[in-house]
Amino acid sequence: MSATLTLAAALLAAWILGRIARAIGLPSVVGMLAGGLLVGAGFGPWMAGVELPGGALAVESIARPVRLGALALVLLRAGLGLSMGDLRRGGALAFRLGLLPMLGDALAVALAARLLLSLSWPAAMVLGFTVAAISPAIVIPGLLALLERHRGGRRRVLTALLAGAPLDNLVAVVALGVCLDLALGEGGGAAATSTGLALDVLGGLAGGGGGGLVAARALRTPTRLAATAAWTMAGLLVWAGDVLGVSLVLAVLSAGMVIAARAPRSLSSLSVGLGRAWGWAQIALFGLVGLSVDLGPLRFAGLALLAVIVAGQLGRLGGSLAATAGSGLSPADRTLAAASYVPKATIQVAFGGLALDRGLAQGELILTAAVLAVVICAPVGATLMRWAAAGQATHPALGAFTLGSRRRRGPGGPPAPR
Repeated sequence: MSATLTLAAALLAAWILGRIARAIGLPSVVGMLAGGLLVGAGFGPWMAGVELPGGALAVESIARPVRLGALALVLLRAGLGLSMGDLRRGGALAFRLGLLPMLGDALAVALAARLLLSLSWPAAMVLGFTVAAISPAIVIPGLLALLERHRGGRRRVLTALLAGAPLDNLVAVVALGVCLDLALGEGGGAAATSTGLALDVLGGLAGGGGGGLVAARALRTPTRLAATAAWTMAGLLVWAGDVLGVSLVLAVLSAGMVIAARAPRSLSSLSVGLGRAWGWAQIALFGLVGLSVDLGPLRFAGLALLAVIVAGQLGRLGGSLAATAGSGLSPADRTLAAASYVPKATIQVAFGGLALDRGLAQGELILTAAVLAVVICAPVGATLMRWAAAGQATHPALGAFTLGSRRRRGPGGPPAPR
């Protein structure tokens, strides 16, 4: 099967199953991911690519730019939805939410892997940080949709969660690099990674701030092409970050915040245009994420590996409860905070094979764990996030979820994700 037909089949399946999932009361992302997974599982042997006069055209050569473009849109909407005032109000809570749940997840996975899989501590920590990071592509749009509906006290926890999500990803990826160097016996890895982290952060902030200033100057007068221009700028930042090795997450987020601060008159048209674009871009993003997941290694995964992933979620729950302890949040908001950071997808797809590529003996096992984490945590996490937002929590730790079935439609686009 040709690469083009494989991609078309994945997008069509994602669209159809996304609508079916929404119709039966599940988040549409569940169906979209399932569509990509089914196409990938059915057409896997033919997905290597097709020979063309100019060379082989691999599916990934088409899918990766599409995923990056959709991720740019996700991060841009997040940046536009935040303000410095919101970040100040998030304060220490955002910092704790960005660190403690992820660390609880990673440490619990590492401990379980050490006990159940007999991995060395460095290899177990590589496994922990590979599966610990949340998926910004699932979490951020869901939080933005909630932020648009809530203008009262709940805005505090939503803003803190939005501010903490990039920190979760950044620390997880950096820690993964350090632990992988230790597992491979590369003694100078930690120092080199620390220097790289500083350059990564500073480069992302500088590039995003500069791009945001240029875009804000061009967007001071609202136009019909405002959303297209802003998305193009975000896509260029993602491409530059990918090429230069700086934080594309921080770059696009900071650019969106600069635009929001310097071109407030354009925010309304930007919100409408980007909301309409996201209604369709999410189909491409989640369908292609599902298509990229190789289900083959799961045949060799047993109950021990499943127990490791579950242990990580228990550790994440404990970290979330610790992060919100003494914060004055209501039981419902603490439940929402715990549920919002469960989904995993994008980071695991991108970094799941890193240990295998670097030659770590346990690389195949780590890749299998990353696949299993996506399959379990993406649909379950998206569902829990919606239920927690709609429910009334009565217990300060877990709460009692009640399903609300109210639908929302993005402006001019398909129904917004549930």
